[in-house]
Amino acid sequence: MIKKILLGLMCVNLFLGNKDLEWFVTFTCNFLKGGLSEVGHMAKGIHSICGYQTVILLVPNMGKVMCGKLKKGISVKEAFFATADETQPWKDIYQRTAAVFTTKDCATDRIWGYGSQADDTKPYSEAPGKYIIYKYNY
Repeated sequence: MIKKILLGLMCVNLFLGNKDLEWFVTFTCNFLKGGLSEVGHMAKGIHSICGYQTVILLVPNMGKVMCGKLKKGISVKEAFFATADETQPWKDIYQRTAAVFTTKDCATDRIWGYGSQADDTKPYSEAPGKYIIYKYNY
């Protein structure tokens, strides 16, 4: 089953990493909702897909905050979780969940020039047992 993502009015198949994309970060609601099999088909060699499993509040500084954290040498995964913690102001009864779909090897990747990166991974379809979804509840 291919997951279809609605972009504007056009539905497209989304494959990430088959053209040397290392990390994909999205600040959208429910992008990584579901389990490994619902997300895995997108992984065609990408190191990490960062997104949310719940609703979020879009705030204008999310990208800038994450960029600042990445430039401090924080891993992509931890920078994404720290950005969620810093930019999402909700303190209500609802639990919010940020998630990173990756492999254990790629979970510690830093962006180029700020640390090391793991070797490229096999697509999810070839090695599903290597993948994991890390979750951060805030």
